[in-house]
Amino acid sequence: MDAHFFTGTLSTRSHSSEREGSVKLTPEQLKLKEIEVPVSFNARVIKVLEGCNIKYQLQRNQLLVEPSVYGEHESTEYKITTDREIRKIIPRHCLLSFKYSQDNRMTPILLESHRFDENIIDGVISHSLPTAYLSVSTKEHEYTCMHIAENQIALTSLSKPEQPRFLTITYLGDCHAVVFWDQNTQTAIMSHFMQNDMCEASFDFMLSKITQYAPMKDIKAFIVGGIVKRMKDSGNFFEFAEQYLDKKNITFKQTFLGDEKRPSDLLFDSKEGVFYELKFINKGTYPFGSMDGRKDLPFSFKNADFDEKCFNFEKTYYYSAENKTHFIPINLTFIR
Repeated sequence: MDAHFFTGTLSTRSHSSEREGSVKLTPEQLKLKEIEVPVSFNARVIKVLEGCNIKYQLQRNQLLVEPSVYGEHESTEYKITTDREIRKIIPRHCLLSFKYSQDNRMTPILLESHRFDENIIDGVISHSLPTAYLSVSTKEHEYTCMHIAENQIALTSLSKPEQPRFLTITYLGDCHAVVFWDQNTQTAIMSHFMQNDMCEASFDFMLSKITQYAPMKDIKAFIVGGIVKRMKDSGNFFEFAEQYLDKKNITFKQTFLGDEKRPSDLLFDSKEGVFYELKFINKGTYPFGSMDGRKDLPFSFKNADFDEKCFNFEKTYYYSAENKTHFIPINLTFIR
């Protein structure tokens, strides 16, 4: 099928695939829950344990693993989670985790949620993200954007004149792009955080900025990011973000969690509230300078004054579209 290109005017597509027969996921399918492990999973774990001379018991398909010779489970967890065969056995939509008994015996378990490795919009599993091709031009250009490197937060609001419509992130990897968005004022604030840097202080800060433009009741959340197959490294979405937003009565417009199908370069449209996979027209070039987003840029952050905000992890830079030194002149081509 030929791709249809749209230049100049942004053409959005319907992300809900109800017309294609998709069923909206229930809250139960989206929540994290423990499931029964496959027999093949325990069989492979046992093989790993026996190779390390670690004692265990198998009771009704439940493994009870004794502490290692060092009197702890950390090395055992590492051997299990890094075993390639075990990772292949983990079912789709599942994470590997561990629970402990009162007598300090450990049980490998599987936790399931349909949020893993799926692009979910308004509770419906959608196809992969639409694509936006970007080129940077310091001469003739149609749009501007702000680029958000790791440990940065940026806000734009189209309710004010000459604000950039687009926010971009590259090299997302296992990090998370968190967006709070208001449709009425077309205001968006986006962050680029590592997994465990999604915390109450950072979310409070982001909401304090966007609620200067829109009431809390109108704000929707988007979270796109990498999830590894270990709950220890991936649990912050369920252990913090989901619970935090639930308490604030903020609903998810979109989540795309996982590192299998999700792209690492993203563009967010603050007018339409849509994430795009970002690709560059000039292949082999990286138009946003170095990976930290603040060096070697001829037109953006290089000489900008940042508002430094320290959370409980490290310094984070916040910048608003009020400061036009952050704008990057761009042209975009969209594929529907």
